[in-house]
Amino acid sequence: MAGLFLALLGLLQAMPAYASVRTVSESGKPIYWPNPNVYFAGNPVTSGALSNTDIQTMLTAAFAAWQSAPGTRMQTHYSQTASNPASSDYDGINAVYFASHANRELPSNIVALTEVLYYVNSGQIAEADMVFNDNDFEFTKIPGDTGKPSTAPYSSKIYLQDVATHEAGHALGLDHSTVNLSTMFYMAYSGQYFLSDDDANIMSSIYPSGSANAGAISGTVKGTAGGIFGTQVSAINLSTGRVAAATLANPDGSFRLGNLPNASYTIFMEPFLTSTDTISSYYENLDHHFCGSGGNLNFKRGFYGTCYTQQASVVAITGGGSVNVNTISPSCSVMSGPGATTVGTPVEIPAKGAVHGVLTTGNSDYYVLRGVSGTIKAKAMSYSLFSPNDVSVRFLSSPLGTSLGTATSVADIDTNKPGGGFNYDSTAEYTTSGTQDLIVQVRMDSAVTSDNYPGGFTMKDANGFYLLSLSVGGDYGAATPVDMQACASVPNRLQSALSKQTPAPTVDTGGGCGTLGGPGAHGGGPGGGLTLLFTSAGLLQAYFLAKRSPRLRVLVRRKH
Repeated sequence: MAGLFLALLGLLQAMPAYASVRTVSESGKPIYWPNPNVYFAGNPVTSGALSNTDIQTMLTAAFAAWQSAPGTRMQTHYSQTASNPASSDYDGINAVYFASHANRELPSNIVALTEVLYYVNSGQIAEADMVFNDNDFEFTKIPGDTGKPSTAPYSSKIYLQDVATHEAGHALGLDHSTVNLSTMFYMAYSGQYFLSDDDANIMSSIYPSGSANAGAISGTVKGTAGGIFGTQVSAINLSTGRVAAATLANPDGSFRLGNLPNASYTIFMEPFLTSTDTISSYYENLDHHFCGSGGNLNFKRGFYGTCYTQQASVVAITGGGSVNVNTISPSCSVMSGPGATTVGTPVEIPAKGAVHGVLTTGNSDYYVLRGVSGTIKAKAMSYSLFSPNDVSVRFLSSPLGTSLGTATSVADIDTNKPGGGFNYDSTAEYTTSGTQDLIVQVRMDSAVTSDNYPGGFTMKDANGFYLLSLSVGGDYGAATPVDMQACASVPNRLQSALSKQTPAPTVDTGGGCGTLGGPGAHGGGPGGGLTLLFTSAGLLQAYFLAKRSPRLRVLVRRKH
């Protein structure tokens, strides 16, 4: 049997060729449990103030959240007792414990660490152990405590269920994500225990039941040199206004977003904007600095659609079918607005579909819809896509631009996460008694500060863009996929994934240097040698693995 391999993964990670975010080995294998019926053994002894009952309740809920994803056959089981092991030894037990009880020191910026042992050639997980850093953080049972302001650079208080749900995702094979408000987002934030649509999608994709969705969107992200490796591609469900699935493009630029329910979507493209230390070493060579000179050289966020227009193309999944959108292409230029800044000169657009624009604080864009009837719904999405806009949307009469008495408008959509704050996107609805013309106003009420985003300024866009979706009677219009080959203007360079394995590491066991496991240990197993994979959950601006544990000496390749 090959030697044991050790890899360090930073905050959040993503896998190509699969919908959403998966942890990927250096050989390109996504990791998974071959039997999706996984047991975890907790040891609740801690230096903190939480009772055994508190810990039992929150950790049970953290694991159960993942098995509740619609269409998944994953089953998790959590039990705890003070006699359970408090170590990450490869012993066939998926241990969950606190660092103080194990006399284990972790870097002070690491909230928790999940150590996953898997077979190199197949990606099958053999064991996953989880340790919470109660030496440096105060774990609580109060939703909203995570990230609460304090006199320190960041608060030491962490709602245990926030970080436990994130770590449970790692233990089940998930990597970090940069989807806003997702549980697997690479930094800790309040409300992280609540699964996003993207989180649920990936769990159902890895461990599908008979009720999993069959719909899929595929294509290739291209620049002037061909595929753009590592572009994050997201499918936005126009009805919910949320990211339904996201993934990173393969080295050749290809991508596939699966497990999509029947609905209308548009596609959002963005560079990977944080350090590659936060994702699997498979992406270690990733670099999106292709544009211009000086300053931020990343290509810009953008939507799939006809070149040089504000229209965002609609992609419809019907009957569980698959849609190939061919080429999609980002740009080195920021998105621009339609210029309809006065109610008297609105821009005429279809009453169904999606458009995007740009706003500055206190200003509005106006659109006119001709000859609509029935129930018209609008969603203005901005904050959820890391734009700095707190936007509102409402329907007005045409041509006067006065308020419509029966129209409703809801700004700052509640995320329904206790302690999780707001989603600053907005919705509006109006039902006509007959055919009439309407004006849609999208207004930027204020700028959203970096403190309101998971990841802070790292993910926040400098450009105040929004996406406006419109439906009549639930219909978002005809889906007409376009090929953006003619838009391929990003001067990218071709990149390759890291696909070779690292030499076997040495681990400080306290009694001298040795190899963890080693040739012949534990038998051959399915797929050859084992790799020990470390994942973690960080807090606010502190990258989870900016430092390495003093108890580990590893041989890894990292981009500096």
